[in-house]
Amino acid sequence: MKIELFSNNKAFSLLEVLVSITLLNIIVFSLLTFFLNSYQFTFSNQDNTVGANAAKNAVTYVESQDFHRVREYFSLQGAEKLELTIDSCSALINGTLLFDHEESCRSIFAPTINNQTYGVNVKLSEYEGANETETAEMKTELISIEATVQWERKRLEEVLVRGVLRNE
Repeated sequence: MKIELFSNNKAFSLLEVLVSITLLNIIVFSLLTFFLNSYQFTFSNQDNTVGANAAKNAVTYVESQDFHRVREYFSLQGAEKLELTIDSCSALINGTLLFDHEESCRSIFAPTINNQTYGVNVKLSEYEGANETETAEMKTELISIEATVQWERKRLEEVLVRGVLRNE
């Protein structure tokens, strides 16, 4: 007795339907994985871009403050590195706030963007030039600045921006 699986030309057999559904599932699953990875990559890049912009905003904000006041605050602390955080927004120097507008400062150091809160830390340190002569000449005119922005989605992430504050 001879059994022919594909002898009926008028309709699809159960085996043909199952094979085609399996192939379709493999293709759809592959495409779904691709789009899911693309979405996660795009979302991660969006966070990195926002973090970098928040760091640049912090550097620009500190740079816009009175250089002599920032230099004096840095000198009074007596440390090689000084960390500025949201708590520094209410710091006083000789009875004057370190930052011009406390509320603006708070929005710079703890911005909420797209329902995500970012934490900004700024570190100031003495400028180090290429050689000792350059360092000595520029020490009173320049301060190195480093802004770090951290946020947490699925894991703790951060962006770092470095620059130099100068006396203008």
